[in-house]
Amino acid sequence: MTRNASQARLCVESRPVAMTAPSKEQSGEATTPEILDFQGQLAAFRTQLDVYLRNWMVQRKKRAIDVATEGVDLVECVEILIRSGGKRIRPAIVWHTHQACGGRHQESAWYLALACELLHSYLLVHDDIMDHAEQRRGTETPHARFARIHRLNGWHGDPEAYGRSVAIMVGDLAWSWAAECADRAFTALDEGAASKLSALFFGMSEEVIWGQHLEMRAAARRIAIGEDLARILRLKSGLYSVQRPIQLGARLANAPEDLRNDLARYGSALGEAFQLQDDLLGMFGDPGTVGKPVGGDLQEGKFTFLIHHGLHLASESDQQLIRERLGNEALTDSELEETCGILSKCGARDAVREMISSRLDVATESLTKVVGQLTPEGRTFFEGLVAYLGDRDR
Repeated sequence: MTRNASQARLCVESRPVAMTAPSKEQSGEATTPEILDFQGQLAAFRTQLDVYLRNWMVQRKKRAIDVATEGVDLVECVEILIRSGGKRIRPAIVWHTHQACGGRHQESAWYLALACELLHSYLLVHDDIMDHAEQRRGTETPHARFARIHRLNGWHGDPEAYGRSVAIMVGDLAWSWAAECADRAFTALDEGAASKLSALFFGMSEEVIWGQHLEMRAAARRIAIGEDLARILRLKSGLYSVQRPIQLGARLANAPEDLRNDLARYGSALGEAFQLQDDLLGMFGDPGTVGKPVGGDLQEGKFTFLIHHGLHLASESDQQLIRERLGNEALTDSELEETCGILSKCGARDAVREMISSRLDVATESLTKVVGQLTPEGRTFFEGLVAYLGDRDR
């Protein structure tokens, strides 16, 4: 597990920003650092991660120019997606968990954070292809961008097929970078620790793909039982969004097993609450705030717990309306509004809210057991994460 030192070094000149804020001076007293609140911690982390990402993209553009100049177009596509926004929550969880557990592998923690963000970029690019989405975070998706370029230049063949094909390469490129960053994170570790972290990271990558397959299969079959939805929820969100990032950070910090187990339980419950809230926002949220069209999941035919409860709690006539509109890409605004009304009236919306509440209770209970083993900054982060993911509007 050795590598040339210059190759393994983080591609930034600036040092990581501190996750504390200076306190106000008091008369005659020396200043002491104050712990940032959760939003402050997240903002400081994003600022530093974005520096790393920008430097990474600069290096990758140089590499593309050396090998194939046209490859810069693909690099820029990933860069546009990353610069268009995003919560950066998964990499933040990795980094803050490592810090909260007293970790000392700072450079490896940053590389793992980069790996998680690039993995997420890869998944988003491919997800937009599967969903036929034209916009992501207010910007043109890669497959839409390259289809437009094909049409404008009057090239031979099908513009849409070309756009999808090139976008697949864009996603693959982001994945190759994620794997490279993960590999660099492991170089400073002993073989045993590196092997366990590698299994976690690449296992997480497999799990989210399996979850996506189950979700697409349910949509194609136009049927899904509660057990299927529970597996999708666990694989695509409980594990991928929170639990695995926590486990990566805790394992990197060599945290005790009991602490890792309690944090994993916290992460699983919170990750599922995050996705359930996302399902509600996908139907009842503000499009300008959510960053994607409201009703998209319904039009794409996705079976969620919201739809599942609607098909069990609504009247027979309303159930029929839900079935007819599930997967209808030509759904009108009035039909969407009516469907939202049905899901609220029959109690499906409240049923999902109850699922969220029960999972937040589990997360809070699990966190209470371990707060004494975390740094003060770590406690602030994990407590704030519950509110941030469980009660959000985007």
